[in-house]
Amino acid sequence: MSLAAPYYKEGVYYHGANKFLLLAALAVDRCDDTGFALDAHVAQIMAAVSAEAFIDEFAFVLSSLRLSNKAPDLARIGSILEQMETSRVQVTEKFSIASQLLPGAPFDPGSPPFQSFSQLIKLRNFLAHPKVVSKPPGWFSYFVSNGLVVQKPDEEHVLPKWTAQLQNKRCASWACRATARIILDLISRLHEPCNKNNVPGVHQMLLRTWEWAKTDHRMWTGQASDRI
Repeated sequence: MSLAAPYYKEGVYYHGANKFLLLAALAVDRCDDTGFALDAHVAQIMAAVSAEAFIDEFAFVLSSLRLSNKAPDLARIGSILEQMETSRVQVTEKFSIASQLLPGAPFDPGSPPFQSFSQLIKLRNFLAHPKVVSKPPGWFSYFVSNGLVVQKPDEEHVLPKWTAQLQNKRCASWACRATARIILDLISRLHEPCNKNNVPGVHQMLLRTWEWAKTDHRMWTGQASDRI
């Protein structure tokens, strides 16, 4: 018996991912509506951490269904995702493969929710593991073209430090939205035929935990930027 087995038996499930996204949303609250806001980086990093925690929690929940013998297909998907964590597969790849294994269309790399999410992970990776670069990386153009920077590129005095351009409330809100959207997408797939074996409460439990992220004003502003 593995060390993890007793936790499956007791049904232990940590909602850490949800709390991490809440911390990101609280950081959005601390950002000024205009100008620079260092807390934007807090929101961006914590939103990415939330997504990483969720996909592992998601794998745990599905994999633990093997104990009930009611949803072997879901349990197998959970086991595959857990093996990916053991193999240290990138978080974007985990979400992509989960979308291929679950009902519904696989994520399109060039469209939301996956496009926004992959950009968030690139940003988080740079902030967490900074490198000395003389110019912004290619993916920075995504943020410029979507109006997620402090200054427009045609302004007379554009600050040279490109990471500072991402220290704004719009970009902080976008980061939370990117994570919420991709998480809610995976949860919604559990409501489809793969749940036909009457698995008790899996979809409902996850949806209840994440329901707030559907309408939270710190993520969803009611403006055109909500589409990205």
